[in-house]
Amino acid sequence: MDASSDGKPPPPKATPPPSPNLDACIKSIISLGRNAAALSTKNQATLINAMVGYCIHLSRDQDALATFLRSSKEFSSGLPFSEMPAIRELVTDPSLFQCVLS
Repeated sequence: MDASSDGKPPPPKATPPPSPNLDACIKSIISLGRNAAALSTKNQATLINAMVGYCIHLSRDQDALATFLRSSKEFSSGLPFSEMPAIRELVTDPSLFQCVLS
């Protein structure tokens, strides 16, 4: 017997949690990433959380970039970095780039 025939409403659909704030992730990565080896356990967890959040934003930017590349035949106007804030920050902020690589 399925849920619709026994009179019970279907369970609510799961909604994804909101994405972490990009600016907060970047600030945490830069401030904590410089000295990652000497961080307390709490700050290591904060750094890991910020890195995961930043990776979520990078993934979304990668999807936007792939969509742009599939739909665009010419690149005379350049890449739409305004639609890819995580990638834009990575290529314009040397301290963020260094922290992500280390």
